[in-house]
Amino acid sequence: MTGRPPAGDGADPEPVGRGGNEAWLLEALLDMSPVAIAVLDERGRIERINSSYADKLGASPAEVVGEDFAEVLVDPVTGFDIDLAAVAAGVLPSAVVRCRHDGGQRRNSSVVCHLRGYVSHGGARRVVVHAVEVAGPTAGADSGAEFSYRDSLLGSVVPTALLDLSGVVTEVNEAMVTYLATPREMIIGRPLDAYMSLTAIRDFRSRWPEMLSAPERPLRTRGEWSDGAGRRMWVDVSASIIWHDGQPSHVVLQLVDASAERRAVDQLDYRTRHDSLTGLPNRSESMATLQRAVAHSAAAHAYLGVLSLDVDNFTQINDALGHEAGDTVLAKLAGRLRDVLRPSDFIGRLGGDEFVVILEGVGGDDAALSLAEGLCRAARTPMDVATTRVTASVSVGVTVARGTATTGSMLREADAALRQAKRLGRNRWARYSEGMSASSRTTLASESAIRDAVNERRIEAHFQPIVDLSSGRLVGYEALARMRDESGGLAPNADFIVVAERSGLIVDVGRQVIAQAIGAASRVDDSVHVSVNAASAQLNDTHFADELVELLYANDVDPTRLTVEVTETTILELTDGARLGIDRLVALGVGLEVDDFGTGFSSLSHLRELPVTGLKLDRSFTAGLLSDASAPYRLAEGIAALARSLRLHTVAEGVETQKQRELLRASGWERGQGWLFGAATDRIFSG
Repeated sequence: MTGRPPAGDGADPEPVGRGGNEAWLLEALLDMSPVAIAVLDERGRIERINSSYADKLGASPAEVVGEDFAEVLVDPVTGFDIDLAAVAAGVLPSAVVRCRHDGGQRRNSSVVCHLRGYVSHGGARRVVVHAVEVAGPTAGADSGAEFSYRDSLLGSVVPTALLDLSGVVTEVNEAMVTYLATPREMIIGRPLDAYMSLTAIRDFRSRWPEMLSAPERPLRTRGEWSDGAGRRMWVDVSASIIWHDGQPSHVVLQLVDASAERRAVDQLDYRTRHDSLTGLPNRSESMATLQRAVAHSAAAHAYLGVLSLDVDNFTQINDALGHEAGDTVLAKLAGRLRDVLRPSDFIGRLGGDEFVVILEGVGGDDAALSLAEGLCRAARTPMDVATTRVTASVSVGVTVARGTATTGSMLREADAALRQAKRLGRNRWARYSEGMSASSRTTLASESAIRDAVNERRIEAHFQPIVDLSSGRLVGYEALARMRDESGGLAPNADFIVVAERSGLIVDVGRQVIAQAIGAASRVDDSVHVSVNAASAQLNDTHFADELVELLYANDVDPTRLTVEVTETTILELTDGARLGIDRLVALGVGLEVDDFGTGFSSLSHLRELPVTGLKLDRSFTAGLLSDASAPYRLAEGIAALARSLRLHTVAEGVETQKQRELLRASGWERGQGWLFGAATDRIFSG
């Protein structure tokens, strides 16, 4: 009995990362597999061998890599007369050969090696060897006897079953019995449906006819299963037709536990949609929820309430107690606010000390205002933060509509009501009214002030150092936008940037900051690079790339010394023209970093679609680094590993303590930026 030849040309799936990382991916897959696997070139020399196979041989991979497979592993009695070139090309069906391994103790074991060819991403032909130790005679006895596929099946460490063509189990190995936690006699004679979820059954059964009608295509699916003890797990299923005398005979089905991978994916998905500090849904998830709630309200003509909250005088808490204490206050407040709400209500963190509450089916104004009062009351209960007793308060803006609002209008009204609550003295709620629209005049005044500052050249670039975490050597700066008011003082940066982005003035602000940053770079030695931030409005400006290139050449600055930082949210808003401009800049040597990585609407596909050269870890990750056993450390370590696999350089923001620096360096981060190394100033120095 043999398997059918592989379908198509056997090409590998698309490699991970820009430019391909086939070797890295293959090594990772080999090392993770409990099955003994080796990779041969088409002449039979061993190119790679995993740790499971090396253990069977009692040798290190380095001792056998480069050796001839037939000489090292094949039983000399049975010999080796397989045309490996034909196997590698997929012309010859998967071959089976008898091998002998001494396990490092000169004790021969009976092993069946299954060989199958494939074509690597680069076009080279390869052979994969899957070695299965089986029960039965040792390599010296009856060595000329034919080892059947069934024998190797029963000795495999992979949970494996033989099914008839209707899907009924006819045989299972011990690994399958153990995995399903069910006696053999209760598995044989029945389909495996009892262990699958309804979704997994539908998926498996829908693919079964296709496998039977096109036997060269294995059935592959992933689904949720439960074993005989009720343990739930995610399983990768692979099923292939076995042929005998030219006719389909059975189906061989193997299971690979994917529970750990699924948990990792779920954790990444959760991290993408939730705030790491409070555990609440983040801005992107909050906006998506509000959009769905508005649509439901319109369809059902139902009441919908939106509450906008922020913490009163939160900057003073940070200044007095430090950012770590401020984070503790936010985390405790988030828990209190959530406890006040009904199970059906939604609360998310928009960023900083801002929160949003969405009340579907709220019943009207009175119910929404009652909840707002409850939120204010819960927030002002004193809390212990480290050794300090802290009393925080929140201001709440409330708006209620019934099927007539839009997402934008409800947010604007809630924000206007929040500003009114602030003006009335904080620690209270305010209900939106039409008169509050006058507050928009304040926003217009702020925009006018920024416009005047741009025209009068009062926008300044301030530079915060970036250092090598291992050596402490200065390697560059990030240029940050600052605005001087008419009296010569610096305007509050957060307010200034928010208004500039909302109004579109960020294009003019960014243009001045970038010009100053490149000019400053021209005055220091070539070892110092400069990073500049670019909002979506800047990148989508049709002149952005041209102006940047012109500034670099006018100041005689090597493009490789400049890095453009973009947030994950900005990536989602890029036009096709902006992407072409980015491609042009990166082709010249300009770096492209994803700023605040891990906090936005992230997708790993963006790292493949754009020519990203670096990742910048958000300060929320850095702030949580307390020890190498903490969850933030493991996440930081995982992101650093991802960056290395994609050949991206790494920078961590918000480094404030020596402990954070040491943990970041230990977890694989290359560079750091934060108060530990210096605040932003209007001067730039050589490295």
